[in-house]
Amino acid sequence: MAQTLSSFSTFVSALIVAFTAQPKLAVILFFFIPLSLFIFISSSVVLRRLGGELISELSYATAFAKQVLSSVVTAQAFGVEKLVIQYDHRLIKGQRIGLKKALVFPFMLGTTYSLLHLNYGLAFCILRALDKSLIV
Repeated sequence: MAQTLSSFSTFVSALIVAFTAQPKLAVILFFFIPLSLFIFISSSVVLRRLGGELISELSYATAFAKQVLSSVVTAQAFGVEKLVIQYDHRLIKGQRIGLKKALVFPFMLGTTYSLLHLNYGLAFCILRALDKSLIV
C-alpha cells in the first residue's frame, strides 16, 4: 500500500511539473498513459482467461489419473493404452494453453518498453523543435 501511494504521488508530482514547465510536450506525451493502460488491461484479461483454461485442463487430467489409478481393475478392463492416450491428450492440451500464456507476458513487456523508448524519442524531438537551448 505504501509503495502504491508513493508511486502515485510521484506520478502526480511529475504531471504537475511537466504541465507547468512544458505544457505542449506534456499534453502530447500524456496520451501514452491510456495506451499503456490499454496494453496492461488487455494482456491481463488474456492471461486471466488462459490461466482459467489451463487450470481446468490440468485439473481434469489430474482427476482422470486419480480415478484410473484408484481402480486398476477398471483400467485393465478398458485397456491401459486407451486411457493413457486420453490422459496424454489432456496434458498436451494444457501444454498448448500454457505456451500461449507464456507468449502473452513477453508481448506485454516488449510493447511496454517499446512504448517507453518511443516516448523518450518523441520527447527529445519535440524539445528540440520547441526550444533548441534545452538540449545540451
